[in-house]
Amino acid sequence: MSHGWVEFRSAEGEVYYFNEQTQDTQWEKPAVMMDATDTPAGDWCWMEDEQDAFVPATITVRSGGKISYRMLNGEDRVRSEKGYDHIPLNMISLQKDVDDLVRLDDMNSPLILHTLKERCKKDKIYTTVGTILISINPYKMLPLYTPEVMERYAKRGDTEMPPHPFIVADDCYKALFEENQNQSILVSGESGAGKTEVTKVVLQFLAEVAGSATGVEQRILKANPLLEAFGNAKTLRNNNSSRFGKWMEVHFNKKGQICGARILSYLLEKSRVTFQSGAERNYHIFYQLLAGGDANLKRELGLTKAEDYDFINKCKKVEGIDDEEEFNQIMSSFQELRFKKEEAFQLFRVVAGILHLGNIKFTKQGEGSNVSNKNVLNKAAEVLKISPQGLEKALTNRKITVRGETTVIPLDVDAALEARDSLAKHLYGSMFDWLVKRVNQSLSDGLDTRQTRVIGVLDIFGFEIFEENSFEQLCINFTNEKLQQKFNQTTFKEEEGLYQREKIKFKHIDFIDNQEVLDLIELKPSGVMPLLDEELKMPRRSDDNFLQKCINKHSKHPRFKKPIKLADAFSVLHYAGEVTYKATGFLDKNKDQMYDELINLLVASKDAFVSNLMSDAETGGRKKASLGTQFRGQLNALMGTINTTSPHYVRCIKPNEVKKPPSEVFDAPMSFRQLTYAGVFEAVSIRRQGYPFRLTHERFYKRYRCLVPSIRGTNWLPQCKQLLQKIPGNWSDVQIGTTMILYKSDVQRGLDLKRNIAVRKLLIRAQALYRRYYAMQNYRLMNRSRTECRQAIKTRTLAAIKPVVAKAASLPFEFKELKEARRLEKYLLEEVRLDKLFKELLPKLEGVLDPPKSIVDQLRKAVEDADEVELKGSMANKAREVMKEIKEKEEVMKALETAIKESDEATLTSQLAKAQKLRIKKTESVVQRAEQELSRIKEEKTHIQFLSKVLSVPPNNLYDGLYISETGEVSCGQGAQQALQDTMAAADAFGMKTKPGKAAYASADLVYRIRYAISIDNWVDVEQLLVDANASVEEMLAAPEIKAAQDQVNLRKDIQQTIENLQAAAQAFDGGQLAVHINTAYHFEMQGIQPYEDLLYRIKEIVAAIQTSLASKDIVQIEGAINLADQIGYNRDDYNTLQQVYVVVRGLVDEIKEHVSVVPELPTMQELLGRCKKAGVTGDDVNALEELTCMASEDLLKAQIKGATTCNDIDRIITKTNALKDMFFNSFGKDIKWFKYPGVRHPLEYARSVVFGREKLAKQMLVFQKSAIPSSLTTMEDKALVKESTRCFKNVLGWCGDKKIQYPAQLARDVLEKGVRLPALRNEIFLQIVKQLNQNKGGQESQTKLWQLMRLCLFHFPPNADFENYLEAFIRSQGDAHRASINLLHETQFKGAKTSVPTPEEVATMASQDYRQARNSVVGVSLRSKRTSVGSLEQLNYQIQAGNYGGAGAGAGGAPPAAGQAAAGYDQGGYGQQGGGYDQGAYGQQQQGYDQQQYQQAGYDQGYGQQQGYDQGGYGQGQGGW
Repeated sequence: MSHGWVEFRSAEGEVYYFNEQTQDTQWEKPAVMMDATDTPAGDWCWMEDEQDAFVPATITVRSGGKISYRMLNGEDRVRSEKGYDHIPLNMISLQKDVDDLVRLDDMNSPLILHTLKERCKKDKIYTTVGTILISINPYKMLPLYTPEVMERYAKRGDTEMPPHPFIVADDCYKALFEENQNQSILVSGESGAGKTEVTKVVLQFLAEVAGSATGVEQRILKANPLLEAFGNAKTLRNNNSSRFGKWMEVHFNKKGQICGARILSYLLEKSRVTFQSGAERNYHIFYQLLAGGDANLKRELGLTKAEDYDFINKCKKVEGIDDEEEFNQIMSSFQELRFKKEEAFQLFRVVAGILHLGNIKFTKQGEGSNVSNKNVLNKAAEVLKISPQGLEKALTNRKITVRGETTVIPLDVDAALEARDSLAKHLYGSMFDWLVKRVNQSLSDGLDTRQTRVIGVLDIFGFEIFEENSFEQLCINFTNEKLQQKFNQTTFKEEEGLYQREKIKFKHIDFIDNQEVLDLIELKPSGVMPLLDEELKMPRRSDDNFLQKCINKHSKHPRFKKPIKLADAFSVLHYAGEVTYKATGFLDKNKDQMYDELINLLVASKDAFVSNLMSDAETGGRKKASLGTQFRGQLNALMGTINTTSPHYVRCIKPNEVKKPPSEVFDAPMSFRQLTYAGVFEAVSIRRQGYPFRLTHERFYKRYRCLVPSIRGTNWLPQCKQLLQKIPGNWSDVQIGTTMILYKSDVQRGLDLKRNIAVRKLLIRAQALYRRYYAMQNYRLMNRSRTECRQAIKTRTLAAIKPVVAKAASLPFEFKELKEARRLEKYLLEEVRLDKLFKELLPKLEGVLDPPKSIVDQLRKAVEDADEVELKGSMANKAREVMKEIKEKEEVMKALETAIKESDEATLTSQLAKAQKLRIKKTESVVQRAEQELSRIKEEKTHIQFLSKVLSVPPNNLYDGLYISETGEVSCGQGAQQALQDTMAAADAFGMKTKPGKAAYASADLVYRIRYAISIDNWVDVEQLLVDANASVEEMLAAPEIKAAQDQVNLRKDIQQTIENLQAAAQAFDGGQLAVHINTAYHFEMQGIQPYEDLLYRIKEIVAAIQTSLASKDIVQIEGAINLADQIGYNRDDYNTLQQVYVVVRGLVDEIKEHVSVVPELPTMQELLGRCKKAGVTGDDVNALEELTCMASEDLLKAQIKGATTCNDIDRIITKTNALKDMFFNSFGKDIKWFKYPGVRHPLEYARSVVFGREKLAKQMLVFQKSAIPSSLTTMEDKALVKESTRCFKNVLGWCGDKKIQYPAQLARDVLEKGVRLPALRNEIFLQIVKQLNQNKGGQESQTKLWQLMRLCLFHFPPNADFENYLEAFIRSQGDAHRASINLLHETQFKGAKTSVPTPEEVATMASQDYRQARNSVVGVSLRSKRTSVGSLEQLNYQIQAGNYGGAGAGAGGAPPAAGQAAAGYDQGGYGQQGGGYDQGAYGQQQQGYDQQQYQQAGYDQGYGQQQGYDQGGYGQGQGGW
């Protein structure tokens, strides 16, 4: 670039600009770099805005008392110049993101608000103003409170870390002993701002850092859920709003350990007990008791469900609140705080009694009222152990005693309801006071406050301004006025005190003193509250009289106003703004008393607990102080306590009303008001008047010495002075103190700008040096490693190679020697493993003729592994030889099966010889069947000879009684005919299976039919039979009668007919006729026959294919036949029949392919196989399906897992894996003990770091405990991982409630995150969970949480392979209730670990989900292919075998369908020869022969004694013969 400007970003993320040519540096973007997207130059300022409080704007025009502004979005606005102060804006300051607001360039209100908003977008919810912490409610869980984070803050030392309540707590804890002064943390903010959460976080940190000798720190943390249950409620602003103020003192002994605590409560909102707005709830305890209390407890207290009680049925369920779970937590708190069961029950009794009181209804009776639902009143009285009659009387009447005379005044319905509500409120308030005292008793047992130091934590309501404000708001705002005065004084004193200690020149700092407001409210005798107490004593007291007195006394007070439009109200100008209070009800609320009748009634209760609750209430003539007086006394005592401490402030801010994270919704005007109320801007103002930036001499020198590197040394003050002298610039706003350098924002900006450039140059140089160093280090390490690898390779021992390879693992490159060493390591490891395996397996195979399949499979896999690494050695070679012999045996067995199926004599003979050589048992089924088949073949040859003889096949002479003339005329005697029939019947009964046998039988069948046709002079049938024979797949014998018959047929043709027949046959695709007429044409030496011959060749090929396909039902053959027919448009009936068959077979084959792919359940496959066999479908697909149905259970499961993997059916994979695992654990599970996992650390090594109780700790290493672990449970070399392990265990304790830590869902998420991110830590995590489940003494909640965490972990990541069986063995040992965990384990093993983890909110939801229990052992497979019905194919088979699908009918002479026709389904003209086997002279002598099974399928007996008992030719009507 010609201008030389470059944009850079500082370490803090701030953008600045550097000119490489001139060396100039600036924050503002140079004009030469600006484009249309940049902020235009101008007079920028902050303009007030209703939606965003303040927005940047530039002044464009000033005219006529009006100012025109232009916003960043281009919008123009105009407003009056009068009475409006512009706050200037430096646009560069908008990009600053600072942890401490005093580091802003301009510490004005709009910029502070903008900075907080931008930080919230990054989930940076904590920001400081000097020592004040601003906490913005994130409305979501953030990973800021885990034990790991606590540890970092506790050990931060001088390291700067992001703002956090942990820092406030840590500063308090350190100052407690360093300064020997009690400390306090004052947490304030409005409802929903997060005060309670900040308080809990602070207490959690103190408990973790300080600990105790008695476990009291855990009791302190356990007190929170209990107090929240009785003192917190869901409001419009907050789902867990504290409805009381709380001061908690944590006491520490001289050792710095927590030794006790004490709690004081303020202003419990008792009115909530009887009334809430529609979207709000009563106190949590009411809903928790109804949701979590067991049936017996609720039955005894007469409780049902929340909908049934008027005090609590406006809003019952709240998203994100689990009342049942929280009830379990308060029961755990009762136990931890050592409450007796009777005490907890008494509390529940009072809660139940209040619920019943709320359901009492009244009706008008004269001037008074009576109870309309006596049953409810009786129940309330029964629960509170008071008189029902007395309760009704006290609620409907009031006694007034004047001058000794008592008058009973009946109460109307409204007054009775008021009395009922008053009773409920006072009863609840008294119970809450008792609860706080009882908690204190548990937390301060044996506490001697004279020997302790204290950190007090104040969690109190913030300043409140509502549309209608009453007595409660006056008390709350009075409290905040007191605290604000303390806040201002502290901030002012700290600021001026620092300047005085540093001995620098400074101007006096002004701050707002709100003493006027405090005097207006509390100063006697004319303060608002004293006037209110005075009015209570008046005979004719009223709210109006009180208001008039206030107006008379304070009408001229600068902080008091009387609203013009409101007759019953007055206003007070508080530090946070003007608040208007409605005086109506002030007196009643200040009195806070019940009728004597109600008090006496409760005191008389037969239940001592209820009676004692009212012991301090007013009775008879004894009066207690007003609520205002009590409160002022408590507040003054509290301020007195705070004044003895060194205070630390946390200001909590609620970012919006919709309870959305501020990163999404930030209500700027609302937040601005709260910051104002909290005094943040006042604190900033005080700081801004002085020197807001300050660093110690050492830190100032170390931060800026990069600007003048020549200045060196450790004498910090002189060096700081030298730096300021050497660094160019105006440093008049810098003050050099005794320990600090103090300066203003302009100096800060200038110094940091110069430092950024200097640091950048140093970083570039440092990076270059480091890279050079890193490269040289790696080079040296690689050379050293190369030498070590060579030496190790020479030794060829694992002991030498393994450490060398492990050591080289961290090197960036893999060099030749390392590759060789790794290969050798693998070889040696395999050598050891395989030699051991061979020694184990080979003896089991020696001399065993039929070894178990599992042993053979193991040996096969071992040999494959040996071949992979080229393993040598005697054992490996011997294993290969054994495996070779096994393979040869398997091949022989397979070949024998094929030969038996095909009746292949040669193959049977050769393979039986091999079987004998390989010592295969003769008793083997396949061997026996092979020998039987050879015997059968030998006998079949005899039948072939007999058939050849009766057919006169050369070299046999013509059979006796048979004569053939020269012209082809045949004469056959009865003896010859009978001989043929008998021979065929014998052959048919025997069953001809060999190819020659089938050919001989087919030839005899043809001759028999020819003789029959000739005997009735049916030459059409003779011709048809000859054509059929020509098209047959069987190869006919050279019987002279066939040749003679053909000659006779040919002589009967003439040339003309031959021409006509050729044309007709071609048009009809009649291959048989076409073949005959072609031969005839050649006989007559006709020309132009070649096209007919070509067509004939195609038809023969098609018909033969169709016949074969119809017989076999093989989809490959069917599709091939259809393809051939479609090429010439062949569409005869046999083709149409084949199409019908194809639809069914295609459907079945599609089903089979899917079944073979996904491998469904065995019954499903068996059913499909049954349909295939019923339909006669054959082929490789059917064979594959049949093999699956015959598999062993284990092999079938493996096949099903593979199938499920193919279609990504996770449920089925897991189910089948479960089944396999069940088989494994049923066999070997007893030998797998989780505590015998080899990776477990030795107990003594585990406890090595502990001095006292080491042996006990070692003994209990794998047993439940509530304290932290000293080391990892598993062996780890990486110390960082060991540290992660101990932190992880703290998270486990916190999640399970065995140690009270805030936000347990975040702790569980932290465990999940570590498991997902660090595979080496996974076994450790699972083992920690198993340890805590082993002999668990944490109760049911702890066990439930541990199993939840187990499932969460299993859902997100699996254990490592070496631990998975140990973990599964443990889970299985815990019973079927945890089968879901096993399912998750298998699922995650298959899917692998997740790549991300859920949010804490999602973790909480997932943990409470019911995981699927054990899946059914049979999971249905969703098959895409439809079920194919074979009913139509069965009908077609019958038609095919009966010859009724087109061309299979009788010939012209009415001859019956011959056996060959019935089986093959020939068309009358379909004399199609099998492709290519056509012999012009012999009409099909080269055919492949008939398949005798085809005849049997149709049910015929091929010996012409038909099983169905008919013979159309009349040659024998009986069953079985002529």
